[in-house]
Amino acid sequence: MIHASHRYLYLVGIVSAWLSFLVQSPASAQATYALLMSASSNRSSPVALSNRSVSGNIYVIASPDSNVSQVVFFLDDPDMSGPPRQTESLKPYDFAGGSTSQANPFNTTTVTDGAHSISARVTTGGGETQVIMATFTVDNNPTQATLTWTTVAPSPIARFEAQGVTVSNKLYVFGGFVDGALTTTKRSDVYDSSTNTWRRIADLPELITHAAVVVDGQSIYLIGGYVGNSPGVSTSHVWKYSIPNNTWSAAPPLPAIRGAGAAVRLGRNLHYFGGAVRTASQPVGVDRGNHYRLSLDGGTAWSSLAPLPNPRNHLGGATDGVVIYAVGGQHGEDEDNGNDAQVDIYDPRTGTWIRTTDLPRPRGHISSSTFFKDGYIFVVGGAFNDFQPSADVTAYDPVSAKWLTLPPLPQTRKTPVAGPIGSRIFSSTGNAGSGASPSKTTYRSSPFTMSTPGSE
Repeated sequence: MIHASHRYLYLVGIVSAWLSFLVQSPASAQATYALLMSASSNRSSPVALSNRSVSGNIYVIASPDSNVSQVVFFLDDPDMSGPPRQTESLKPYDFAGGSTSQANPFNTTTVTDGAHSISARVTTGGGETQVIMATFTVDNNPTQATLTWTTVAPSPIARFEAQGVTVSNKLYVFGGFVDGALTTTKRSDVYDSSTNTWRRIADLPELITHAAVVVDGQSIYLIGGYVGNSPGVSTSHVWKYSIPNNTWSAAPPLPAIRGAGAAVRLGRNLHYFGGAVRTASQPVGVDRGNHYRLSLDGGTAWSSLAPLPNPRNHLGGATDGVVIYAVGGQHGEDEDNGNDAQVDIYDPRTGTWIRTTDLPRPRGHISSSTFFKDGYIFVVGGAFNDFQPSADVTAYDPVSAKWLTLPPLPQTRKTPVAGPIGSRIFSSTGNAGSGASPSKTTYRSSPFTMSTPGSE
């Protein structure tokens, strides 16, 4: 007697073989259809459903929708012998139905946690038939990563509002404020996790804080920022640090002065967005939403793209290699009430920004502690309203569009420098209290791995 789960796998094998035959046949060579899913009802930023781990509401579509006359969907019926779950004769072709502008959700809580499949019979405009299927895992009770924090070798100097990033097995920390008078330093240091030691590296080429930091191979870019002791003025300068040579050189400047913006490298382009304009005559920063791009393959000037819809500063930036995330931030100089929970996604394929799930709380001062790891966007520390530093560690799941709460840092840290090294997270320096209280402490998490969105 064949066990039910074995029968399911057997049928999946038959359908997979059938699919392989169809893909190789002349009738299906005209187009290859697939089942995609989005976390948004407007079907934005779709990804392949197959082998995903999903939860909550998802939106499943057959794609592309050209040269299609009908799509018949089936749930957990890989041989498509039972009644269909949905029949769609007009594009877009949604598993749960919908309108031209909005898809209906498939609520995954209506099925049990575990393995499931969606199959679809696509009839083309020429009358040919193509069968597509995606297997996926429903997990509406995810096991969050468990981790503990320990202290390792402290930073050589206490500082906050520093800039930094992790590269390979090292954590780089550049500049920052060193005292309650907000005195800026050029000093830069690197922490080697393999030896638990710090080493001083080349000083910054100028006194700078609030620069956005991006890594490209063995080069680290510092983009924009505030120059001088606080309140520094915004700058358009872009500096490039060579890790092998321990030297700084100038890169093409931004089109305008900016401080406390965010930046990422996506493909072979640098993207810079948000930030504020602060001048000697206007010491209170004014937010700007401009979004600039620079080619890393010989680009000599930045070009303009769609602006950030909600201009803010002291925000975090990250990318999963497909889209860009603008996370949280602060409005103007208002640390009392000006923090923002908004999270926006820029899709370079459409050239547009969309809003996704807000942070659990309004949070800023996360420019050097927002990063991508294990398929999630992490945010470490930062600041809440009322000048309160945060110890929170949160992670955004792009598939479910939900924020997960992880064990916090042992102490609050505003503007830490944090990032992943291997299976751990390291976080150093930052402001320990509501006043100007720079810290030397470096925290190291225990090894952990989040279940990557899109993996079984």
